[in-house]
Amino acid sequence: MKRLKKIIPAILLSGVMALSLVGCGDSKDESAKDLEKIKEKGEVVLGTSADYPPFEFMDKEGNFLGMDIEIAKELAKDMGVELKIQDMQFESLITALNANKVDMILSGMNPTEERRENVDFSDIYYESKHFMIVREADLDKIKKEEDLKGKKIGVQLGTTQEKLAKEKFKDSEFEVLPAIPDLIMLLENNKVDAVVTEDAVAENYANVNDKLSLNGLSYEDSESGVSVAVRKNNPELVEQLNKTIKRLNDEGKIKEFYNEAVEISSAKSK
Repeated sequence: MKRLKKIIPAILLSGVMALSLVGCGDSKDESAKDLEKIKEKGEVVLGTSADYPPFEFMDKEGNFLGMDIEIAKELAKDMGVELKIQDMQFESLITALNANKVDMILSGMNPTEERRENVDFSDIYYESKHFMIVREADLDKIKKEEDLKGKKIGVQLGTTQEKLAKEKFKDSEFEVLPAIPDLIMLLENNKVDAVVTEDAVAENYANVNDKLSLNGLSYEDSESGVSVAVRKNNPELVEQLNKTIKRLNDEGKIKEFYNEAVEISSAKSK
């Protein structure tokens, strides 16, 4: 009888362990299915915030343009599926990704440690820094970090630049908005004194607007760079994206996409 009592708990324990293993297996299978699901439905949905030239922007007809868009087209092509694009505010992108509203994010997104808690990232496809834009008329007044004391700095909501600026300029005020074009408008109209953003975006606005200029302040950190974001635990999808990114780099295509996007966005703004 004593032996029977020992056997029963053992059987129950074995059953629990078996169920646990089945559960773990199902979870692993589910987490690995994003690439398979994308191929089955024949389309991949891109989430982006199309207000960030030269990474992504729109023309007057509502067509999506920019380096990220061209890269996304190549990612879709190599997966053998069509590309669909969902435009939304930047701070909503990760939420939309994890709610299965989009399948991947290309939106000038830096792969920060904080974001890695919620999503996985591809290899970096663009090495970036952070620049400061000021009015041309104020170029001699705002050259150093100390010159921003008591001044108002514009940053995009939910970005690496928002975090960086608030750490660097503790004696400054901040205007935080969802879209870069709105911040640039505030800068032009003397509502903010500077805007901190990605180097390529800052250079684009300075090149197309005679009233704006870069003041030479530049920042680089371990979280700089731009990657594709996908839902967590998708190694097959990440591997697929990395293969395309490597091919595009080897072929010189990413640099080509960047140069074309700069040219188009500059002409568009004139």
